[in-house]
Amino acid sequence: RFGVSEMTWRRRWILALPLKGTVTLTAVGANSIRNKRPLLATGICAVSGVFHRDEGVSLLDEETGEEIARALMNMKSVEIDKVKGYSANKFQKILGYPVTSEVAFRENIILTTGALAALDSDQDEDEDDDD
Repeated sequence: RFGVSEMTWRRRWILALPLKGTVTLTAVGANSIRNKRPLLATGICAVSGVFHRDEGVSLLDEETGEEIARALMNMKSVEIDKVKGYSANKFQKILGYPVTSEVAFRENIILTTGALAALDSDQDEDEDDDD
């Protein structure tokens, strides 16, 4: 019997979302994502496209230009463009209103590159293994 975890379905759903833009990450930001951390504005160097909260984007590594993950965003592209590179304690001053400190929550980021994506997938599927 093959069980499919809620996380596997969530992963598939996020990967299937239409991409509304890209967020380019610094080396530090890309490494943070590879280490399964949330996306913070300090690790972002560029934003392209127009997207809103809860829409899908591609996360790119600035050094390679490669997509390393896809994510469901907590902020609009215009907000991210204004706060990119800043720490969360400056967001309210920059935007004029409060927003979350994480640009994307870890559970809403799905790795898409090579062995890292396989590792991400294997860990969640192991939870449902009934052998």
